[in-house]
Amino acid sequence: MLFGQVDCPSGFHWDSIEGQCVAGRARPVFTTMRPDIVDVIPAPPPAPPTPIAPTIVRLPRQELRPERPGWKWWYWLLLAGGVGGTGALLYYGLKRKRPTSANLRGGRKRKLLLPRYSERKGWYGGSKNTLFVFTDKRTGSSVVRPVYDARGIGPAAAVRVATRAEAEKEWQSPLRAGWQTLGRRR
Repeated sequence: MLFGQVDCPSGFHWDSIEGQCVAGRARPVFTTMRPDIVDVIPAPPPAPPTPIAPTIVRLPRQELRPERPGWKWWYWLLLAGGVGGTGALLYYGLKRKRPTSANLRGGRKRKLLLPRYSERKGWYGGSKNTLFVFTDKRTGSSVVRPVYDARGIGPAAAVRVATRAEAEKEWQSPLRAGWQTLGRRR
């Protein structure tokens, strides 16, 4: 009970403004003396939020996406890959077409294989259309022959590829004038 308030009969309430008991339900009143014992006036429902228009801030171009001077890193990566690939193609492409001194007809560079000796076939294999020097290990005498014309040369001969001078000398000799065409059947 507040100071100066009178107990009212049932159905009445004390109105502090009029200073008497008034019929009806009591209005919630906020007093500064004892706010904890007085009903608090409910707050009105919140108003719907006012829609706020989006604020568009236009930044300068360099702040949105700064332009870096010079080439990007992947430009250099692509350039290095292109240069390396072109160099590899040139190197391996020209490497296979370099002529060799042992092959008088030129053409692609290839490993000149030495012939082998078989009891059944004699001397066989070797590089096609290449002259070889067969040297007898016992006597030291040597002959220049293509491998398909090495009949009669035994297994005790050492074999090496003929030099350009040896091949040209044998090629120009009357006995070997047509040796290049003899081995087409192999």
